[in-house]
Amino acid sequence: MASLITSAHRDLYKREGYFIAERVISPEHLEIMRNACDHLIDVMHRQMDELGVDHIHISHRGKRYHIAKQYQQAPRLEEYVFSDLMADVCRATIGDTAFLFYDQYVVKAAEKGTKFSWHQDSGYLGFPHREYVTVWAAVDDMTLENGTAFVLPYSKVGIRTLVEHIRDPESGDKCGYFGDEPGIPAVVPAGSLVVFSSLVFHRSGFNTTDRMRRAYVTQYSPEPIFKPGTHEPMHLAVPFLKDGRKVYQPQAEAVAS
Repeated sequence: MASLITSAHRDLYKREGYFIAERVISPEHLEIMRNACDHLIDVMHRQMDELGVDHIHISHRGKRYHIAKQYQQAPRLEEYVFSDLMADVCRATIGDTAFLFYDQYVVKAAEKGTKFSWHQDSGYLGFPHREYVTVWAAVDDMTLENGTAFVLPYSKVGIRTLVEHIRDPESGDKCGYFGDEPGIPAVVPAGSLVVFSSLVFHRSGFNTTDRMRRAYVTQYSPEPIFKPGTHEPMHLAVPFLKDGRKVYQPQAEAVAS
């Protein structure tokens, strides 16, 4: 099948550090992603109940949820994470070798979801590494009102390297850009992708609607990223592509074999 990631997407990523691809996630995978999100939120609620708390780390019951590195804990979610679509995204951005570095649901509850400051994803690591790619998937329709993502193209900010970030003591967010550029909003339907380099500045707004806003983020690196001075992976280092071919074996198939 022809790739849904085009040469125009590839060229824009190389030039500006990002591209937006609308309605490229299959209906089947979109349904898997929605069901997985519901499942993982239910699991987190049970953990909160057991602990007698209403928040775990930066997830707060009924307000916002950040559920990271749980792709194997939700039914069939890895089918999307290691899909042909994600392979095409990786080949178009970081090349023919790819490792899953991180995955995370970012959920902003109705009328309560918070905003995130301008930052580079690499800024949260804070040490030199090869840039990786972030794939921000719209699980719901994304609007200005529900706090969609904004990206800042290289040509607008004039920066293509890692910069020092400052942590906001109130929100805990890190911020690396303090200028006046508004950025490009991803006003896109569910099933769309916002793909950007880990060196691209991006942010998101408040969810002021009466509905939950769900996004699912996967990140892929061209090589394992280790904690400085060690051989311990910073987050994940799951082999996905080698010489352009998928090498990841889905969990279900691995169990069956």
